[in-house]
Formats: sequence, C-alpha cells, structure tokens
Amino acid sequence: YSSRRVREAVRETGYAQALAVGNGLARRAQGPYALRRVTVRRSTDAAAFERMVRGRAVARAFARDRALTKGYAVVRRARQARRLVRRPPD
Repeated sequence: YSSRRVREAVRETGYAQALAVGNGLARRAQGPYALRRVTVRRSTDAAAFERMVRGRAVARAFARDRALTKGYAVVRRARQARRLVRRPPD
C-alpha cells in the first residue's frame, strides 16, 4: 500500500522511484514515490495496450478496478477501527 510511511521507507532505503497501482498515467505532481501505473493483464490485447500507452480511455478501462479498490479501502479502515475499539486498555 502506498502511504506516507511506506514512501519514506522506500526513499530511506535508497530507491529513486516507486509505483502505486492507481491505474492511470503518471504525472509530475505525484512525486517520485507514488507514480501511477496501469495494469496490463493477460487479457489485454494490443489495441487496448496501445490506447493505454497513448493515454486514451484509461479512466474508462479501469473504472471497475477503482471502484473495487475504494470499496476495499473502506473495508480495511473499518477493520482497523474495529481492532482499535476492541484493544484492551493498558
């Protein structure tokens, strides 16, 4: 997962760049440790790959993936909140 803590660890380890899934085209404003990338699947044909490389229809191609990613992020946060609530007092 791309978080501030992960990006700092990557930088401190000496890497110059790191990728985040994002399923989109990288932009300068993202910084070198959270560059977006696109997922190329076994089912991705040459025409779809060319559209992605040229930056056409990238958002549409990955709309379902983004919705699933956001949904799973909600699940992860809910699980974390539940663990914090259930944690016994010190």
